[in-house]
Amino acid sequence: MIENLLIQHFRGIRECELKNLKHFNLFLGKNNCGKSSVLDALFLFSNGNNPTLSLQINNIRNYIATFRDSVRTIFYGIDTSRPIIIEGVLDGNIRHQEITFEEKTAEKVDLTSVTTNGELKKNFILRILNQHQGEEISESSISVLDNNPEKGEVQAKANYQEIPAYYMPSSVQYKDTLKAYSVILKNKEEKYIIKILQQIEPTIKDIVVVDNQIMTDIGLPQRIPIEVMGDGIKKIFSIILNIYQSQNGILLLDEVDNGLHYLSMPVMWKAILHAACECNTQIFATTHNIDSLHSLNQVLESDEYFHNQNNISIYTLRKDFTNGKLYALHSNYAQFSHLTEQDIEMR
Repeated sequence: MIENLLIQHFRGIRECELKNLKHFNLFLGKNNCGKSSVLDALFLFSNGNNPTLSLQINNIRNYIATFRDSVRTIFYGIDTSRPIIIEGVLDGNIRHQEITFEEKTAEKVDLTSVTTNGELKKNFILRILNQHQGEEISESSISVLDNNPEKGEVQAKANYQEIPAYYMPSSVQYKDTLKAYSVILKNKEEKYIIKILQQIEPTIKDIVVVDNQIMTDIGLPQRIPIEVMGDGIKKIFSIILNIYQSQNGILLLDEVDNGLHYLSMPVMWKAILHAACECNTQIFATTHNIDSLHSLNQVLESDEYFHNQNNISIYTLRKDFTNGKLYALHSNYAQFSHLTEQDIEMR
């Protein structure tokens, strides 16, 4: 489990430190304060041996650009002269990542395509240095010639130990859910997913894929598409799938309650708490929905989920736009419950 995290010179964050991370971690804050950037940093931290994650976090935001432009956006102030630092404690051990970007003249030249202006082509190189307990354990990189992704090379260490991690954006594509569940069916693991979902929706007997549709048996004469059961069940089903796929690792949930009616939010939190415990998945989620916070507090007060109170941390993120520092104001459950019940603004 990740116990704390330090982020420096990443996206709009000059520096941010997260302490006392627990099994369940919730990030609050205004729009554009840095909540999603914290999730991005956690995603990079999960596998410093995979430099393509730096591109994936932009793809998740639907930002597609040249290799050079895409990489530069992850550096604070688009300034690649200062390395990105992501350091944390994982299961009691310090893990340190340093991400750098370099532009240099290409060492190999294709003489058949020399430009008329006499300029030499450039190599763009993204490097990640990984250290464990102060000792270097790996260096990975992407090298792209002349901004052409078809001429890119990736180097990574084969025996690097990554953290199983999945990033679930606020809006989930149906095709992604279909693909993920199809893999689970192929591996005969669907009973585990259904068992967890039945804790939330007892009428569900099974879930299958028919003609590229996810169909469920709820006791009617024939199976029905899962969409018919409403956006709540569809969203919760996707969350459970992602928790299962990231077991013994981490799941990043951006705008966890997006698209849910407030009456469905307690069901969502029950599903997350139950599935994450079953799968030993550490949860990092963002929200700014007051109904969602009240729902979470309501669930944690119940006898069934009372034991999770000591396993949750809530962070209100506040950004100082004068120096780029992101402050994480930590609340434990008792503080969170008091603030929520007294309707004291903590978002």
